[in-house]
Amino acid sequence: MKWRQKPRDTYKVFVEVHQNGEILSKTSRPFNKRGSIYLTSHPDGELTAPFYALPTEIRILEITKRGVEVDLDPNWEGFTTFEGKIEDINSDRKSAYTHIMKKGDYGSIAYNDLRVLIRIGKERQTRMVQQTTRREYRGSSLDLWFGGRHDLKFLAVGLVAALWFMGGFVLGLLKKPDDRPRDFIDLRNEYTLPFIHPKHLRNVPESLQVKYDRLVPIRSALEFAKGFTDTLLGYDALKSHPARHPVFLESRQHYRNLYRRLADDIDTILAQRDNLEGRILNDPRNALLALPYVRGESFRGSLLRLEDKLHIWHENAQLTLSLRKKTTQEFTADKHYDFNEYRQQTVEPTKVQLFRPEPSDEEAMYKEVEQLARFAEHHQKRIVKYREPVVPVTVENSSPLVIAADSGFLRLIEQGSFRNFNEKISQIQASIFDPDKPKIVREPLIGTIDPKLIEQTIARYRFELQLCYELALRRNQQTVGAMEWQWHLDTQGKVYDIDLVKSSISDPKMIDCVRGKIAKWKWPKPQKGSIQISYPFLFKPAKG
Repeated sequence: MKWRQKPRDTYKVFVEVHQNGEILSKTSRPFNKRGSIYLTSHPDGELTAPFYALPTEIRILEITKRGVEVDLDPNWEGFTTFEGKIEDINSDRKSAYTHIMKKGDYGSIAYNDLRVLIRIGKERQTRMVQQTTRREYRGSSLDLWFGGRHDLKFLAVGLVAALWFMGGFVLGLLKKPDDRPRDFIDLRNEYTLPFIHPKHLRNVPESLQVKYDRLVPIRSALEFAKGFTDTLLGYDALKSHPARHPVFLESRQHYRNLYRRLADDIDTILAQRDNLEGRILNDPRNALLALPYVRGESFRGSLLRLEDKLHIWHENAQLTLSLRKKTTQEFTADKHYDFNEYRQQTVEPTKVQLFRPEPSDEEAMYKEVEQLARFAEHHQKRIVKYREPVVPVTVENSSPLVIAADSGFLRLIEQGSFRNFNEKISQIQASIFDPDKPKIVREPLIGTIDPKLIEQTIARYRFELQLCYELALRRNQQTVGAMEWQWHLDTQGKVYDIDLVKSSISDPKMIDCVRGKIAKWKWPKPQKGSIQISYPFLFKPAKG
């Protein structure tokens, strides 16, 4: 005779923890298995509320021979059932009371914004119900567009109207007048005056003579300064702006010849250097020798020469003005000097001339440029505090590094190093040196990494920053705001130079906590060098 096996008891105790309606963790145990279930804030516990400020581990229930016993302190409130009857658990009681739960009972208890749900029953199995639709009730995506003839007509009219409006919009954008300034000269006077040297304005009438336009004195000064600067630097501005070049023909020709002679000298030196370098490279006895040098004129040298020439020009113009004031009668009697033509305004025929100054208005012209110069000085004094400190350009700090043409030392590079030469140069230029430790050279910030890896790392460890914020809330419940951090990540995945860029939270302990957490995270390794990461973090309390 075969004994029939008794079905096993499948009743279990199901427990879930919720916070503000969101489930934090859940667990289950067989109803006949003795033991206790504890609620803890540690993330590795069986039933956990991560980072919740719990004083200690709380025993939620205990499974004994009598059933499931719920024995809590008076801080908990809610209800449980016993054989179908509801038993209240409220905070008015002065001592703990043990509630017994049997098979089929359930309960709900709360502690602040935490809620624990308890159920004693069998495992619930979800069933997928497959719904079928009859063929005659099934729709088609084309029915949304072409339901019938009338719908097709309306659709065509709508498409034509949409194309009409879209075409008009695009045509309006193409025909929209663009009045944005294309050059520094095209800006309004209040924007350009703070950046013009007052001497340009005071001496521009003497420098330009008949080319000076009283209707646009600032434009005249800027065009003169730009043309004179281009001439000193060797640019041929006549090809691009032949009518806007208010510099004397003699000056332009002088500098053009000067640069032509310099170009011939440079070509001769290069030819001699190439011949010498070829002989040394073909000699197998020579080893690697690298000696950097600079040909021609440095950038600071150009500025120094430009500043010196402009200063001489201004001084000469000022001296000419003072002499003219003393010898006005002699100038007017000079047959080769047309005094009336000097006062004439150079206005295009199509423009309307607002007024025609009489010969006695010469003093008014100088008074206008003096007022503009004072206005420029006033604006420069207002913005001088926002400028960065500038090292003055002198002969000592602007001299280029030059090697003579007949020198025996050349820049020799072996053939095998040409392949990595540009990469080495970029690493040297991009390297960051620690001034306190000059012997330590850090990796250049030329690395690459997939941004998704950074996002995944931050998402994995973000809960650690939430712990820093929870501790800050204990110190000040009004703590809320954002922090933007910036750090460097080398090819070994190590963090260095971590800085707080800006923050609306002034809790120093929280700032130190966040800095320590970010530095200890396990980061992915960039390729080809270090990278710089900037990331904002927002901290605010949970709703509840």
